[in-house]
Amino acid sequence: MEKRTLTLILILLSVSFSYGCIDELVPVGNQNEAMPDVSVYELEPFLDELDIEHTSMNTTTFYLSDNGSVRTVHAIENASSINIITIEDILGSGDDPISNIVIVADAADQVDASAETFMELSLAGSTSTINYTLTKSKERAQEKFHLDFNGNITGFVAYTLKVPGKQDFLYVPTHPSVVRIILPQGYSTGNSFIGKVQPEPDERFHDIRDREVLVWHDLRVNQSSFFGMGDDVLSSSSQKEILRPVSIKIYTSSAPKMLLIGMSILLIGALAVIVNYYRTRRRLEMLRESIEKDFGKDKRKE
Repeated sequence: MEKRTLTLILILLSVSFSYGCIDELVPVGNQNEAMPDVSVYELEPFLDELDIEHTSMNTTTFYLSDNGSVRTVHAIENASSINIITIEDILGSGDDPISNIVIVADAADQVDASAETFMELSLAGSTSTINYTLTKSKERAQEKFHLDFNGNITGFVAYTLKVPGKQDFLYVPTHPSVVRIILPQGYSTGNSFIGKVQPEPDERFHDIRDREVLVWHDLRVNQSSFFGMGDDVLSSSSQKEILRPVSIKIYTSSAPKMLLIGMSILLIGALAVIVNYYRTRRRLEMLRESIEKDFGKDKRKE
């Protein structure tokens, strides 16, 4: 009896130890059974002006909102997966950070990765019959999601991100691409006092809906720029590709004007207090001089 009990305990300890040491991908729900809504996304090909021959259509576009959700659209070429790093919600709302996954694409070996192909896909109006799996893992205390397709595809992949801050957004890129961030109508960014953006975008303009658009053509940073000339002895294949994260804080377009008005009111108020202080001080000095003068006269009469 004692041997059986000891054996059972050893088995339980072995299972517990093995479970604690496993670091594998965890499936996230059954995303394929969800009913995706393609109508909420803007699927549009973006032609990089710096890429004159349009050798790449890879683009990542974020449509920010004022309610904490970010509609994300990837235009990808011959890709079998997308990795997504989400921002941890310290308040622990419990909501899924990724929802409404939509795929409008074709098998990469059946289409050309051209502007015409992406234009046709953007007008499709329906999702493609492409299966995928969504898993997540932990990497350096960051939660990373892996969207894997059942083959290499070319086209659009869209989903909605839930971000903790309604006016703050951080994008940690996992693959090189042109990056666009489209602000909600009536919002702006870039003011050093109330809303910085790092790094500075390569382009800033307003689209036909009067939304401000920020564009980064290339977020890659060569490792040698960090470690100096000593890296020249390394072969190019051994140099790790580094991608700069994008940090942005948005605010209403009227916020800088309201800030200026508020600062002006504070300045006027401060000046009024200073002027009143010196006037009061001068009045008291004059009163003191008058009292001292009268006291001197009375003393001389005595």
